[in-house]
Amino acid sequence: MPSFSREVFKQLNLPPHFSFSDERGEVSQASRLWEILPHNHRIGTPQPLFKALSERLAREAEAARKRAMKQAAAAHRQVRKQAEAEVTTNPT
Repeated sequence: MPSFSREVFKQLNLPPHFSFSDERGEVSQASRLWEILPHNHRIGTPQPLFKALSERLAREAEAARKRAMKQAAAAHRQVRKQAEAEVTTNPT
């Protein structure tokens, strides 16, 4: 999502090449931007970052979310069942 990042940087009035380095331990600072920017920093013009979803797209997204939750729950049950079976066959 480079265009998303560019838009966020633009709205925050940050240079386009601004980045955080994981090697330098800066990634965690991304969630605390107020600690990096000077107290008098001016942000750019705020604008919506995402287009509004149509009702149809919103329904489809909700249906996909529900399917994903059901799949995740089924996978979790299966892993738990396998772990319980392993404990009963290999008690320590």
